[in-house]
Amino acid sequence: MSSGASSEGLRAAAPSAEARSPSEEALTLAAIAPRTRWLARELHWFAELDSTNREALARAAAGAAHGTAVIAEAQTAGRGRLGRSFFSPPRTNLYVSFVLCPAGS
Repeated sequence: MSSGASSEGLRAAAPSAEARSPSEEALTLAAIAPRTRWLARELHWFAELDSTNREALARAAAGAAHGTAVIAEAQTAGRGRLGRSFFSPPRTNLYVSFVLCPAGS
């Protein structure tokens, strides 16, 4: 996992954002992996990225495993459909991209 990830996992009833520590807000492999067969078995969490898609593409080019997840709490240059930019403030939404490798590629 990338730096900044928590080993505590997700909490069912978390306190308000103001009362939470960064470790309580981080999505972790421990919280996801036991529930999936292949998606997000490799997890990279960042407090901020320019774009989760750019990071996922770079990791795919470097040989990342099928299902690798790239998660950020904020994006500075996120893009949506048709190349539209969008506002990605920290700790408001979940910004995630997955590396998907079709069979035989």
